[in-house]
Amino acid sequence: MAGDQTIVTKPAKDTPGQTDFAFAREFLDVQRKEIDLKVQDLALRKDQQSQSHEYALQSLSAMAADRAAQRTHRIAEMRQYLLFAGLVLLLLLVFAGLALHWNRETIVLEGLKIVGTFVGGLGAGAFLGYRKGQKEMQKSESVPDGDENL
Repeated sequence: MAGDQTIVTKPAKDTPGQTDFAFAREFLDVQRKEIDLKVQDLALRKDQQSQSHEYALQSLSAMAADRAAQRTHRIAEMRQYLLFAGLVLLLLLVFAGLALHWNRETIVLEGLKIVGTFVGGLGAGAFLGYRKGQKEMQKSESVPDGDENL
């Protein structure tokens, strides 16, 4: 009986060496995929940073061009304003000269009174407005915010 009984051992499908090798292979595949994803993520971030940098440069150049256009517009506007003011002053001087030439000094004196009153009122209003603005600025600076006490 001892000879009739032979023990046949089948190799197990999952021997410890094979299981560990398959697990290690799967683990390495997962790690490789994670590394590939990280590389793609880094490349994407690099592209985003370069695009945001390019956008910022383009934005700055557009702002510079816009500011240049604003300056040229202001210069043209100021030139027109000064030309108009000079023309009005020239007309007033011609009118005053003609009035003095025709011996109408009262017209010139009345005009000077009107201009003096206007300039005096304008100067007083500007001075009082400036003082009021200074006082309001000092009040706003002296009042503490509620957040500072926290």
